[in-house]
Amino acid sequence: MPADDDSCDDESIIAVVSKVQGFIEDYGIPRNLEDANAFIPQTDAESIALLDMRVFNMDRHPGNLLLLKKAKPHGLGPIDHGCCLPPWWCLGEAIFEAWIAWPQLQTTPSADACSLARTAYMKLPQTCKKLAEAELDASAVVTLRLCTTLVYIGVAEMGIPIGKLAATASNPSECWLQVAQGTQSP
Repeated sequence: MPADDDSCDDESIIAVVSKVQGFIEDYGIPRNLEDANAFIPQTDAESIALLDMRVFNMDRHPGNLLLLKKAKPHGLGPIDHGCCLPPWWCLGEAIFEAWIAWPQLQTTPSADACSLARTAYMKLPQTCKKLAEAELDASAVVTLRLCTTLVYIGVAEMGIPIGKLAATASNPSECWLQVAQGTQSP
């Protein structure tokens, strides 16, 4: 809406504001699994985390997640997708800290998360073809291929908790150091 447009009334502003209940700060997520799931269901947290990991969203933080309902359990509304699908050579700069500590993502992925990862992987050739037709940079399409494959193998095939997969992607050298020291299996 243009800034000089006087057609905006208080009722329309209230209607828009009532749909978005507020920003999530990380301290707002309960730390035990039962309370966390009552606050935001595991499947909701998983779906946004998996999307972010697939498109390599390097700017997800508590300030760009919105609560969508007043009543618990809350829905999640992700905003700000400006730092997605960088060239594949930026994959070493992963920052998935928003998802590392959430209790819902420290447990075995839900059947819905496994299905979502599997479906995204199965549709990957068609998705990449459409993105290429839309003239998305080829290096960004490679990023989507690599990240979707990581999510598929990690979640759907190996059942790795999404928070652990996010932590590993964010600091792969630490993970491989643990494997080399024998404190973690490959």
